[in-house]
Amino acid sequence: MPIYEYRCESCGKVSTHLASINAIPTEVLCEHCAKPAPRILS
Repeated sequence: MPIYEYRCESCGKVSTHLASINAIPTEVLCEHCAKPAPRILS
C-alpha cells in the first residue's frame, strides 16, 4: 500500500498515512492541531 503525505494548513506539520489506492483521502485532519491537512506531492 502507498504512503501519502499531508501538510497542515495551520501549523505546517507533515504527517504520513498508509492507504489503499482505492481509498485515498484528499484531506485529513492534522494529528497535532486537528486543522485540515491537504495531501502534498512527495
